[in-house]
Amino acid sequence: SGRLNELINNLLDLSKLEVADIAYDKREHMLSDIVRMIIDETEGLRRTKHIGIEFEVVGHEQSVICDRARIAQVITNLIGNA
Repeated sequence: SGRLNELINNLLDLSKLEVADIAYDKREHMLSDIVRMIIDETEGLRRTKHIGIEFEVVGHEQSVICDRARIAQVITNLIGNA
């Protein structure tokens, strides 16, 4: 049911994008924190689909100004579609 809700939310977001009705919460975030969070949250899915992820920050960690939820959604979708 979680996956179905995610798909429905993605479709709703897509329709909002098409009519330019989506609001972004742009703030400064550490991109590595977002990636680590998604790696942790998708552990069960990745285990089921036999998807391995290795993540390492090389050099200095960079902050980005972004909508954390949207970036997390993109990364989650990439993993889910793998």
